[in-house]
Amino acid sequence: KIIIGREDTVVSFLVTDENGDTPKVTLPAYPESDSLSYETAKEVMYYADVYATGFQEKKNLPVSAVGDAEIVLNVELVPNEERME
Repeated sequence: KIIIGREDTVVSFLVTDENGDTPKVTLPAYPESDSLSYETAKEVMYYADVYATGFQEKKNLPVSAVGDAEIVLNVELVPNEERME
């Protein structure tokens, strides 16, 4: 499961397929014309939280949206350690 949010608002909730992929999501951003140069680029910052059964959760991964650029967020999950008794 993946939650994409901004500040205290959830923008999107996604569930991955068997390959770990999700459908594409459109995140509101400033128009591309506002980001034509690196010095004046306007970005909108989001966060991603990733959860999977049997793995450590990843929280507050930064995601920046600029214009209509496509963003791919690859997340490597770490398995939970089994308890030794």
